[in-house]
Amino acid sequence: MRNILEAVNKNDLKLLLQDKLGCTGPQALDIINAFQDIILEQIQNEKSVHLGKIGKIFLKHKAQRMGMNPKMNEPMVIIAKKAIAFKMFPGVNKLLNKKPE
Repeated sequence: MRNILEAVNKNDLKLLLQDKLGCTGPQALDIINAFQDIILEQIQNEKSVHLGKIGKIFLKHKAQRMGMNPKMNEPMVIIAKKAIAFKMFPGVNKLLNKKPE
């Protein structure tokens, strides 16, 4: 395993699932892939996904707005778009920012 400060990748998740659930590598990958597919399907249907004590993943609509073209230094229209957003639940924030005793 990598240093805890580094990101956990799909292979790391596979190994963690194998250890936690006692499943094989291919089974763990199937679980990860199914989880990703379910989240994307729900987001595409404009439903939020609540992840237990962690937070929720949802589709955010960003309105059209004015911005600046950095090359030409002229105003330009930034078109409306959709983006995936994550909102952490308050309990997680408290856990992460807990002061040492």
